[in-house]
Amino acid sequence: MTFLRTVLLSTLLSSALSTPVLAADVSPADVFAGCATDISKAALQDFAEKVDVYWNARNAAALATLYASDASFAIAADHVHLSDRKQVQDFFTQSFQTLPADLKHKMSVSHVKSMGKFCTMDSRALIGRVKDDGSMSALAEFSAFWVLRPTPQGLEVQAARVAMLPPQPMPLPMPATATQQ
Repeated sequence: MTFLRTVLLSTLLSSALSTPVLAADVSPADVFAGCATDISKAALQDFAEKVDVYWNARNAAALATLYASDASFAIAADHVHLSDRKQVQDFFTQSFQTLPADLKHKMSVSHVKSMGKFCTMDSRALIGRVKDDGSMSALAEFSAFWVLRPTPQGLEVQAARVAMLPPQPMPLPMPATATQQ
């Protein structure tokens, strides 16, 4: 990785720490407000849908095409640090072999910001099983920070940082009061 790219990614990542990460932190009208004019809301949604389609089809080769040849990809809790498209493809090829076929991936964009010719994006992803009513029973939830670059073929991932979110605690039963007993 070049020195200039290292400085750019460091700047972008430090900037991300001061911006909202979760969809609940940003009003829906502001989600796409900060992105460069050449990166439309439709392009970002198309990118998220491609990630879901390729992940759900367990198509590691197609998923890897979304990444730059020298992309940086990391998953914090698993200590995964990848430095190119081939490593991304190999990682997902191996990962997909261990997943049950009925698990699905659903990504949502929560915040976007323009950073010169790049676009930074925060997202959330659920991995789980689809219920009969169409809702998802989440088994895992992830937050991700992306550095994307527009290309003639669509958005290209320059860097992605993924963190598994802790499970939501179950509500505790309220203790009985003297009047309820």
